[in-house]
Amino acid sequence: GGDRVVRSDVLDIDPANPTASITADLSRADGLPSETYDCVILTQTLNVIYDVRGALRHVVRLLRPGGVLLCTVSALNRISYEGRGLDGDFWRFTEASLRRLLAEQLPVESFTVAGFGNVLACTAFLNGLAMHELTEAELDHRDPYFPLVYGVRAVKPLIRALEDHDA
Repeated sequence: GGDRVVRSDVLDIDPANPTASITADLSRADGLPSETYDCVILTQTLNVIYDVRGALRHVVRLLRPGGVLLCTVSALNRISYEGRGLDGDFWRFTEASLRRLLAEQLPVESFTVAGFGNVLACTAFLNGLAMHELTEAELDHRDPYFPLVYGVRAVKPLIRALEDHDA
């Protein structure tokens, strides 16, 4: 967004996070105002939220009509050591599971799901190799059967604008 960004918030469930401007459980965020954000960036978060459906429902609710969700989730990862660790890492996703979860909140044509990675990238990741130890071509190759991570881009429909037009 560059200079167009006039405000940004960081949401965290942990009240001890000094960079968080909002403390809330994303899966129970009823108290947060609807249609507030032009963009929500949700990176590597859904894996550690048990109520994924609740979290996605609130994320979509928080977006203004025409707002964009940019989200990444792990397809393959070790158990998180952050936060509650073994008791707080719940999910790994597939393209099919993401599409079904998103389709519960948004029209199918309003989002895309893309897998990134391949068997070499997955193996390198699990063995702790650094990104610079693989070539760009090795990292850029996408194998739909061996994703390391999924990226989602979703746009909240302009329903309100259409309703206003009909009135």
